[in-house]
Amino acid sequence: MSCWERSAAHRQKPRHRNCWFVALIKLAESFEPNRSALRLRAHVIDSETALRERELLKQHGIAMTLVDDFVQRGMSKHRAAALAGTGMAVFQVAYAAWVTDKFHASLASRIQTAISELAADLSTD
Repeated sequence: MSCWERSAAHRQKPRHRNCWFVALIKLAESFEPNRSALRLRAHVIDSETALRERELLKQHGIAMTLVDDFVQRGMSKHRAAALAGTGMAVFQVAYAAWVTDKFHASLASRIQTAISELAADLSTD
């Protein structure tokens, strides 16, 4: 049962934030075995303007898919867009650090670090 379904089963509002985090970590886990190939891919994309533009278009498409999914699950369009955009930004920052990391930190740990840093920067305390 997905976290969305568990939330509905407990008659609670969907826990969008938790699903967003879980999705990022699952994505990171799927990338981990392909690190060397993804490093090469990142290098090739970084070397060509047209490939960077294509990559940005793909990322935009993923973000719009996330927005649609969040809206279908009851989130307002504005909140869904903010959450999807933030998720993509967190992933991009973590991924860039991961593919250049000489210390072999996992992508999941890079994502957790990026989220923690963002939360600290946005904190109103």
